[in-house]
Amino acid sequence: MKNLVLFSLLFACFHPLFGQTTQLLKTEADSLYKLGDQAVNEGNLDFAVANFKAATQKYSLLKDNKGLFYTSDGMGWVNFYLGDMPGALDEFNNSLQFARNGIDSSLAYKALNNIGLIHYTNGDYLKASGLLNYVAANSKNINDYYNLSFSLKQLGDLYWRLGIYDKAVLFLNEVLLLAIQNQDHYLIASVKGTLGAIYINQYQYDRAKSIFRDVLNFGVKENNVYAMESAYHNLSTNDARNEFLDSAQFYLLKSIEINRQIGQKRSLVSNFNNLALLYIKQNKLEVAGRYLDSSFTLVGGHQINSSVSAIYNRKGLILQKSDKHKDAIEYFIKSENIASQVETNNFSRISNLLSLSESFYFVNQDSNDFYFNLADSLLDGIVKKQINLNFSNPVQVAQFNGQINQRISTLIKRGNISEAIKVYEKNKAKSLIQDLSFKQNEIEKSINLPMRIKKGEILDKISRIEKQIVKEKSDSLKETLRKELNFLELEYDAILVKIKTEDPAYSKFKIQPTLSTYQAQQICDDQTIILEFAMTESDLIGLAITQNEVKPWIIEKAGNNKRATEAINEAVKELLNKINSHGNQSEIDSGANWLATYLLQPAETLLKGKKKLIIVPDGILAYLPFEVLKYKNKYLIESFEISYTPSLTALTLLDKPKENYKKEILIVSNPDYIPIIRRDKDSLRGPNVYLGSVRSSQTITRGLTREVRTGNNGMEIFFAPLDETKTEGERIGDLFSNPDILTEENATESLVKKKDLSQYRFLHFATHGFLNESKPELSGLVLSQADTSSAGSGEDGYLRASEIYTLNLSSEMVTLSACQTGLGKNIRGEGVLGLQRAFLYAGASSVVVSLWGVSDKSTAILMSDFYDEVIDQDPKWYNKLINFITFRTKNYQPASKAKAMREAKTAMINSPEYSHPFNWAPFIIIGK
Repeated sequence: MKNLVLFSLLFACFHPLFGQTTQLLKTEADSLYKLGDQAVNEGNLDFAVANFKAATQKYSLLKDNKGLFYTSDGMGWVNFYLGDMPGALDEFNNSLQFARNGIDSSLAYKALNNIGLIHYTNGDYLKASGLLNYVAANSKNINDYYNLSFSLKQLGDLYWRLGIYDKAVLFLNEVLLLAIQNQDHYLIASVKGTLGAIYINQYQYDRAKSIFRDVLNFGVKENNVYAMESAYHNLSTNDARNEFLDSAQFYLLKSIEINRQIGQKRSLVSNFNNLALLYIKQNKLEVAGRYLDSSFTLVGGHQINSSVSAIYNRKGLILQKSDKHKDAIEYFIKSENIASQVETNNFSRISNLLSLSESFYFVNQDSNDFYFNLADSLLDGIVKKQINLNFSNPVQVAQFNGQINQRISTLIKRGNISEAIKVYEKNKAKSLIQDLSFKQNEIEKSINLPMRIKKGEILDKISRIEKQIVKEKSDSLKETLRKELNFLELEYDAILVKIKTEDPAYSKFKIQPTLSTYQAQQICDDQTIILEFAMTESDLIGLAITQNEVKPWIIEKAGNNKRATEAINEAVKELLNKINSHGNQSEIDSGANWLATYLLQPAETLLKGKKKLIIVPDGILAYLPFEVLKYKNKYLIESFEISYTPSLTALTLLDKPKENYKKEILIVSNPDYIPIIRRDKDSLRGPNVYLGSVRSSQTITRGLTREVRTGNNGMEIFFAPLDETKTEGERIGDLFSNPDILTEENATESLVKKKDLSQYRFLHFATHGFLNESKPELSGLVLSQADTSSAGSGEDGYLRASEIYTLNLSSEMVTLSACQTGLGKNIRGEGVLGLQRAFLYAGASSVVVSLWGVSDKSTAILMSDFYDEVIDQDPKWYNKLINFITFRTKNYQPASKAKAMREAKTAMINSPEYSHPFNWAPFIIIGK
């Protein structure tokens, strides 16, 4: 009997009909798997599950480990999209066993990648990075494109979540290069989505939106619902961060519509949480609560994950806004308890702890202090990690600025002014303080030589490519150059990260300690007062500091009972619009008086008898020239010598002027501007590059270009001649005995860089300027284009902020007599990033910048009067004698720039032709 059975089995195995039956079973199983895989891509998850289960049964009969790997893998992705992370992890672990049984290393790496993804999604970044790095290294060795690109993409996402953007972009760039080489459009769309998210966190909203729209177009074209959903979700996030709440809501509802269609429960929970937050911002608390209830129902109970933590946090915010602080505390604690278990990057925890601290102000002061100090400690830990892993990242810290300012408000209300100033200074202009501390400790000089050489070589390549882009007319070659430039910038990021992580000079480095109240008061003499400002989500905080006294104030409501922050933002924008449009003087005075009520009047008792005023602005106040405010029926500038600083701590770190300079002044003015033909503005690079109009019947401005379309030959872009800058340069030069002047065809970038700039007391640039808000390091001054065509010049005619950082200055003052040189990316708590910061880092003690597009003619007059006052203030008899003997006409002792600016502006105010604030108000002094 046994022999008969054995014979029957052998016959069945080798009989052609049995082979056909096996092949048929395999074909059916493969077809079912493909149907399931297609259903996943289409979002039909129930149909996918049915097909995967049917395929699994057939693969099991066949003992086909490879087939079983794929069905387990498919089921893992179904669970992932449904938000069932434990279920997904089980399936991916099963797929790993099947891959190992089948001795297929490529499939094993795929399973490990998926397991790493689950750990990353659950917030276990340590496990995730270990697995993903292992897969990346091994799949690269066997030239496995799929697994290499997947692991690198997840590592990029991981570092993005940690706020280490430089490293994230490096991994994403590598993936993008692989995807382009393999024409993998799905992966290109995914990588672009993450890059867009990074741009959001760097305040590059227009650039992010452009990328997300690319992904949306791809999704529509390919009918890929996941790409469309991701694009809508990201577009919503982008507009919400940019305070465009209506459009953010529109995009989020589109995302919800798709997620309901495809049954993505996890994404729906995220959608509802985000929509609730939008409604909380709009004070629609009841509607927000309903969405949170729906979100909690979808989660399915009291699970320990980040979604539930977010739900509790938002419920706490609703109660906090309703002044139910005890109930709010209960929800914030629930959120924090979960976040402490699942959040490894601590950003969610910091938000929770700061919210807890705010609510405990009304319940228990000890707990108020405890939770703020815990949040502050976590924030310090993040900053230290970022210092160790990359260069300064002010944006991640800036997201908490409003809540930190709320802490300042709380301390003031409790009467603890010294601690309020300490918190203010500690969290003000952190990246600038870090940069200046690096410079003061000469960290750059101690970097090992090979790394310094490599860094310089990459910068040279970047400059050459930018120059080629300007000249290139072929669209295809332009696109190739753009890609090459993008990769070079990422390579530059890589060398910075390498320097920061490997060079021993950085391990010994310590950031400058925060100024105390006593040290802040020591900045003042008996004629000086400091006004510091901070904005919470609703309140304006002011601090007046003198040599002997500190006075704080808090404004909660302003205007028509609006939140103070909202009302002041609106008032500043309206005032600036009226000034820039040459508006009616009485309307300008009305706005100036209204703002003075909140920004000056509370400090009126301390302002009495003072002559010097140092402003430390916050938020939109960084764009406001306080000089135009009305104080005792006069412009503030008529009563005070005014200067500005991003923070008092940063002010103490700025280089002091030298006692002796070999040269007096370098003047760069009236450059030759040669028309440039190109199809776009790539040479200025960036979606928010401000250029503007040129000649009109009324004025010429110094930062504006004219564009003339010329059909198929591209676009002619040229900078208008600035005739008055020639007069300005000559007048200023006449005030000095031996000025160096670069003008017309000699006012080139290469000649400026060849000068030993450290020898000059003053540097003066009277040129066009341009502002790139999205990438402030690309903002710059437009010099003569005369040498850009010469072989080997290596220059593009634009002296950019990124290049200015590398200059070696010792100047008492740098004047940027051009448009918008004081503007840039304004980061809450950090201040304005742009040209002003670049020159301060390069070694200038102070920088004179403009806050809008300035008139060529009135600027020439203002600057001539300004320098005349700078070098001729209160000359002593012995200085007069020295001047007479040496044939000098002016006094060269270090002078008060703020006093000189006051005199020059006052003269214009009193002149009938230039009394309008548009002419004299834009230029301000930043620094010492």
